[in-house]
Amino acid sequence: MADVETDLSGVQALGGASLASADADTAFGRKALSVTMAAASDGFQTVPVKVAWRSLLEHEKEWTLLASTYVKGPKDSKIRIEIAFVLKDLQLPPPQGDKKEPERIPDKTAPQEIVLTGAWQRVACTASSDGRLKEREAVFSIKAESPGPMSVLADGFQFEQVAYYPHAHTMPTTWLPGGEDRPAT
Repeated sequence: MADVETDLSGVQALGGASLASADADTAFGRKALSVTMAAASDGFQTVPVKVAWRSLLEHEKEWTLLASTYVKGPKDSKIRIEIAFVLKDLQLPPPQGDKKEPERIPDKTAPQEIVLTGAWQRVACTASSDGRLKEREAVFSIKAESPGPMSVLADGFQFEQVAYYPHAHTMPTTWLPGGEDRPAT
């Protein structure tokens, strides 16, 4: 996903929304994504981002991806955030030996409706996929739930694997700049 500090090629407007880079001195830089939404369900989504799980035990049948960002918008306005895997004709790896593999586990998403506070707040949502599919593409979106026009700032986007042993949480970890990672232990 492109960095909103330099360009907006990593995001796409949805519905009648307009996107711009706005001055916003945050912990993530000097610019933030400004999303102006004219009506409910306007918003934006990222371009498909390649993701892969790093840690999965044999008994864990699914892996979970968490997307988080910081948002700021009008107090008491509502937005909906969602991370979803791109639907493709994905092939499961061939079975080991003579055993018959179970059918593919369908993707699951857990969208969240967020009530904005008027200040910067971190928001997060998850999606899960069959653990036999190590690499996928995911799209993160934010849409207006409140009627009427509103503008929202977003910055500090982060995707990470969660809910794996021994880290059974589904909360975002401390933000890291793009391209960096931390050990899973």
